[in-house]
Amino acid sequence: MSPLKKTKSRLSRLVSILALMSMFVVAVADAEAAELRLKQQCTVGGGVVTLGDVAEIFDVDAKTVEDLSAVQLFPAPAPSGRRFLRLREIQDLLLLQGVDLREHRFSGSSQVSITAVVKTDRVDNSRTRPLSFSSKRRAKRIIREAISEYLKQHVSAEMPWMVEVEPSEADTRLIEAGRRQVTITGGQAPWTGVQRFLVTLTPVGATSATDGKAATEGAIVNVSHEEEIRRFAVDAVVSVPAAVVVATRALHRGAIVNPGDVELQIAPSAVGEKGEPLHSLDEVIGKQTTQAISSGAVLQSKALRAPLLVKRGEVVTVNVLSAGIRVRTNGRARDDGSLGDVISVESLHDRRTFFAQVRAVREVEVFARGVQAETVR
Repeated sequence: MSPLKKTKSRLSRLVSILALMSMFVVAVADAEAAELRLKQQCTVGGGVVTLGDVAEIFDVDAKTVEDLSAVQLFPAPAPSGRRFLRLREIQDLLLLQGVDLREHRFSGSSQVSITAVVKTDRVDNSRTRPLSFSSKRRAKRIIREAISEYLKQHVSAEMPWMVEVEPSEADTRLIEAGRRQVTITGGQAPWTGVQRFLVTLTPVGATSATDGKAATEGAIVNVSHEEEIRRFAVDAVVSVPAAVVVATRALHRGAIVNPGDVELQIAPSAVGEKGEPLHSLDEVIGKQTTQAISSGAVLQSKALRAPLLVKRGEVVTVNVLSAGIRVRTNGRARDDGSLGDVISVESLHDRRTFFAQVRAVREVEVFARGVQAETVR
């Protein structure tokens, strides 16, 4: 190989090595840079807000994370107060503290909401003590009744709303914390199924000083008497009982149900009754009662049957069909029967008993097998 070609080959290899080294240096620099992920909201209990309060800090070096977390930014807001801080403002505060922003990456929210709480030396044992069954049941009842009342006021006062809700342990503790007025908002048409509602707990006697921005989950806002308004979202299953058929007047046993005798009503009390309630007027009208039914009672399937066309002891017309030939005779019914029922019938001539199907009023039908003649060989 000529000296010129050898020189070019060496230069090419040198360029490749330098490119790989530069890529490695960039990768190492990125790996060493700490990531500062800004939070959307935070709560501080001390007198000074630090970088660790407003941002999550990620770095392979634990000492770097500790040092950055301890960087002080500004005094904390007044107790129960709130302050909003933009990312650019945080970067300016870090520059004032001597932090080189070129060594770190910023991500997360563009603004953080900072809330200050009053710290006390008293230990709140209520948050560590297990919740009793009665506390859970009481919180569930309070929220359920509040949602039902909200639906009656904003949707329909006549509808017997049924609400099932399972508040979390944190929400239950908020309700158990003291006397608070419960206000419900949210939900949407058609108002049944899984609905999300916002529960607002306002201390009794306190007046809210909030605005629209404060209506968020878990928000704490300034109110009188240095109290707090709490808000949390809860999912509830909302339903209404199915309409059932109810008698509008008393019906005696054996009565034929007419259109004016019944109507559809929403009756939640019918859910726990024995039997199977009927939900359609078509299932009822024209049927015959098997027992006395009082006015206002919910009609059930066991209390109705198809009207009797044949009664026990009646003389009925018996139609005998065989091979296209119809023969009519008489018999005596030994059972009650509705349309399509198979009953026992006694012959008036020889008192033999046979089975027949009810076809009309005092009329039954029998299919007789034809006699097949043998072929003479």
